[in-house]
This record gives sequence, structure tokens and C-alpha cells, in this order.
Amino acid sequence: MPEVPPIDSPPPTDKRPEPPLPEREEPAKRGPAGTPGSRDSAAPTGPFGPLEPSTNSSPPATSDTRSEAPEGQQPTTPTPTPTRTPGPERPLPRPIPVRMHTTPPPAEPPVREAPGTTGVPHYSPPASTERLFGGPAAATAPPQRSVFRPIGRGLREIAETIILALLIFLMVRAVVQNFQVEGSSMNPTFENQWYVLVNKSLYWEINLDTVSKFVPFVEPGEDPTRYLFRGPKRGDVIVFRSPTVPEDAPERDFIKRIIGMPGETVEVRDCTVFIDGLPLDEPYIKEKPRYTYGPETVPPDHYFVLGDNRNNSSDSHQWGPLPKENVIGQAWLIYWPRTAFGLVDNTSVTPMEPDPLPEPFEDVEPILCPGG
Repeated sequence: MPEVPPIDSPPPTDKRPEPPLPEREEPAKRGPAGTPGSRDSAAPTGPFGPLEPSTNSSPPATSDTRSEAPEGQQPTTPTPTPTRTPGPERPLPRPIPVRMHTTPPPAEPPVREAPGTTGVPHYSPPASTERLFGGPAAATAPPQRSVFRPIGRGLREIAETIILALLIFLMVRAVVQNFQVEGSSMNPTFENQWYVLVNKSLYWEINLDTVSKFVPFVEPGEDPTRYLFRGPKRGDVIVFRSPTVPEDAPERDFIKRIIGMPGETVEVRDCTVFIDGLPLDEPYIKEKPRYTYGPETVPPDHYFVLGDNRNNSSDSHQWGPLPKENVIGQAWLIYWPRTAFGLVDNTSVTPMEPDPLPEPFEDVEPILCPGG
């Protein structure tokens, strides 16, 4: 049996010589493509470049020397180093790229506003009564809403509504205006206390001298004044400011029918109205006139107006022709009472050739016209 060393003695040292390291050959020089020493040949690649295969396939040299064992021990035989059998080089696995996926933070649920709020987030007092840098702090109460804030908002909305309504009213009134008929001078076309709408825009005028300053190809001509739509014509029922009212007195508005145009000669005789010597056939009158007038020529920019109730009307046969600047507009629509609702009868009439009548004698009293 081999001799067992005592426990307190150090273990025997292994005096076997270390095997020599395999020598590494220098890399072959670069040659033409396809040659064993060329770098263009297929060689395994690693994460940091191509791998150079080992050319040393010979097994490591082993030493035949044997260590001499001390006395009393058997000599140990060195363990032979296993030899590596050369084989085909396997390429290293290609590194797999790793993507860093970040998970977005979870979305906070929307905060629903309580009914009646203005969308301003409420103030939350701090959970702790201690200041950020130490020391006690007084508890802060949430700010109180002013009781006048809703009142101010309501007053502002009321003011905006009033201003908008006023603008709309002024725009509409510049085009259409309502009037109330007083009296019976326009029977049977209008009755007392009827309400009518008057179209004020129908007789609007423009001055071409002013327009030509902005539009160069517009020629004003001899008369630069033009009607935007059309001018007054015979048969129109118009509303106008009374020319007989003194300047210091309040204005009065009349409603009559245009009979004579500027430059025409008007005459009333034999219960008939004559224009330039030709009688008018008027289906809208209540009764024929029982008075005489003229003949008179209507001056420029004037109109001869009469009421449909010829014998009970204050019109041009009493105070003369009407100036054009006094005209307000044309009576357009009867809107009250509901039974009379409808458009106003603005009948256009023209003089016609009458049947021959005998000339009246000077010593004969004039014939009175019947009331019907």
C-alpha cells in the first residue's frame, strides 16, 4: 500500500510539467480572391468582424519526461492532453437586435364636469398643513365664487341681445316702415285705423357723380341722379310728409295717390280728371269729383296727388303739387286687420281719348256731378 501522509502535513505537490501552449501561426497574406489566404473567401464572421480559422491542427506536444517521485512514493505518470480533431469551422450565430419597447403610461380617465360649472378646475387644499420648507401653515380655504358673476354674465347677454335687435330694427326700418291710416280720404282703398307697410327702398336714388369717383367707366351724364329701382309713377299710392305743416310744428304723414307727373297739365272739370286734355278712367275712386281745378302744369320734381275719396280729401287740388323730397315710400302691404290682409292696389292708369262732348255755354250753370 502507498504511504498515507499525516493530517498535519501539507499535501503533496504535483510536479508534473505544464504542457506547452500551441503555437499560433501568423495570418496568411492576402492573395487573390478565391485562394486559401484571401480574405474574400467565405469565413465565419463574429459580432466584431471575421473570424480567422486556426491552422494549427496538430496535437500539442507532450513531454515524455517523467517526474521523479520522492522516496517512498510511486512515480506518477503525466496525464496526456486530449487532442482536438480538426473539423469544419462553424460560424458564430448572428447577433439578434434587441428593440427597447416602452410602454406608454396609462391614460387618465376624463374628468366629468358637474352640471352648472364653467369648466375651471376646482381648487383642492393641500393634504398636509406643513409648509414645503418646514413649519406649520394655516389651512387655506378654497376661493369662493362671487355671487355677482352670474348676474354680470346675464346682463352682458341681455345687452348683446338688445344691441343686435336694435341693429336689425334699424336695418329693417330703413327698407320697410309701418303706418296707420287715419281718416276716410282714401276710401274705399283704405279704411280708418288700418295698418300698412310702406316700401321705402323702391324710390331710392343714387348720384352718379359720386359713383364715378370710385368707378371710372361710369358717366354721370346731364342728369346724374338715378333711381336705384324705379321712380314714382301714375297710380302709385304713396306716403309723404305734409307740405302744409309749419316748420315748428310736428310732422304729419299723408297717404294719397299720384295722378299727375312732372311737366303734365292737370285739370278737373265735368266730374273728370284730365291729363294734358285727356280724361282718366279711374276704377279705384269712391265717387267722382264735384269740384273744378286748373288747368295747371306740374313743375319739375313735383307730383299731383289726390285722395280716392275725391270729395273728402285734403290733397293737391287744395294746396298744390307735392315736392319729390317729401315722398317717404310706396304703400305696399295691408297687414291689419286680418280680413283685409293683402297687397295694396297700385293701379297704373293712362289717359285715353274721350268721346266728343258738346262745349258748355257761358250762360248755362255747370252740371253738378252725381255722388255715385
